[in-house]
Amino acid sequence: TCGADACYLAFSPDGKYLMAANYSGGSFCLLPILPDHSLGHASCVLRHQGKGVNAERQEGPHPHQMLLSPDGQSVYVADLGLDRLAGYQGDWNRGWLLPKEELDIQGIPGQGIRHGVFDKDGNYLYVMTEIACEVNTYRYEKETGKAELIQTISAMPKDCDIPSLGAAIRLHPNGKWLYVSVRGSNHLAVFRIDKDGKLTLIQRKDSGGEIPRDFILSPGGRYLLAGHQDTDTICVFEIDQDTGELTLVHTEKEVNCVTVLAPWKN
Repeated sequence: TCGADACYLAFSPDGKYLMAANYSGGSFCLLPILPDHSLGHASCVLRHQGKGVNAERQEGPHPHQMLLSPDGQSVYVADLGLDRLAGYQGDWNRGWLLPKEELDIQGIPGQGIRHGVFDKDGNYLYVMTEIACEVNTYRYEKETGKAELIQTISAMPKDCDIPSLGAAIRLHPNGKWLYVSVRGSNHLAVFRIDKDGKLTLIQRKDSGGEIPRDFILSPGGRYLLAGHQDTDTICVFEIDQDTGELTLVHTEKEVNCVTVLAPWKN
């Protein structure tokens, strides 16, 4: 992937390229997908420069996600080290990303921007921050690709003194609720999306394991599955379809999941 510690993959809108972000390498690239589905040599490699205010965590650039704009024409590279989603224009014919500084979306210094997600209509952008464990809400202009920060809300309990790091962020298929995970405190936070696009915290729920680095929602939005790095567990939560709140219904060791899925591979 032309850099160290690849941490995020995403397809181009036409499915002809795979985009990869390298956390430690400070770089990101586009890899052409060949007719046999293997990957060709990178058609584009770019590297960020600079650093943030946190000398320990932001000593240099740390690309953490490559997020497509709602129209698929632009790519925002979320950089934890620079507290910025750097904007690029996609040239999907040649497999290039062209820097567009006017598209850059700024975070708050020291937050550690990690991952973002657009709402269903592409009018709002929600960004999870790793160092601050906060969610930024931006009003997004689809015509110009520019964004305005309108809210910052914490995902942490007020009395929590456990060192914690923000992790994943997902939007419910119905567009009404937003979910994030936090490592260290090991919990999931549920936000209601109000009519003005802003968030209201409605639940904090123990994630059921240690270090919930990532989670997914089932296609219909009935379940949330949280994967835990340190306890090797996947915890399944049922999502209340009226409120969006979570109820733990099952915990599964990952090794057992592999055993169950193995026959399907044949």
